[in-house]
Amino acid sequence: MTAKSLSTLLAGSLVLVAIPARSQGTPPKDPATLAAHDSHQGLLIAADPLLKPEDYKSRFGKKTPYASGLIAIDVYFRNDTGTPVQLNLETIRLTVTPPGEQQQDLPTLSARDVTALTLGGGQDPTTARKKLPLPGMGGGRGKEWDELEGKIRGASLASDIIPPHATVHGLVYFDLDGHFEWLKSSRLYVPDLQQMGTGKALLFFEVPLSAGS
Repeated sequence: MTAKSLSTLLAGSLVLVAIPARSQGTPPKDPATLAAHDSHQGLLIAADPLLKPEDYKSRFGKKTPYASGLIAIDVYFRNDTGTPVQLNLETIRLTVTPPGEQQQDLPTLSARDVTALTLGGGQDPTTARKKLPLPGMGGGRGKEWDELEGKIRGASLASDIIPPHATVHGLVYFDLDGHFEWLKSSRLYVPDLQQMGTGKALLFFEVPLSAGS
């Protein structure tokens, strides 16, 4: 079997992986219609920030990431080419420039970190951020923890493969510590994408969130 055939087969088998990445109970949107998007080399990346408390309550229940100062962004990847594309989920960043401060690149949060911050910091989101609990310490895992982490993980962007002629989407989370106004001057930065089989790297994507916030 050739490398190209193998990569195509692999991408086809991973289509099922992309399905859970859809936000729970929310039908997908056409990414081309979203104001915040960037497109080149046959790939379109669009961002749809969740900006209202009710957007979170319908997904996560009473205690939500938004109430703890976190922002969730529904990120869409539409591959219009005939070759699967792989991305590195761990290098996605939210570039923000707080007033009077230097530019910062915020990393994405894991489902565990989002759960810890949501259950441990559900008071006024503008208060000082508490440190995340260390693995195996604090947090008090239980039914509430497991249920919320399951919802957060289920709504998250889970697949690092964008199959040919397909769209994948899901939530990525960032800790804004309640400063949601920073979104007006922020950008979603997505580097480290390449065509599977050929290894050809794609140029990085920068999605200005000011257009969608």
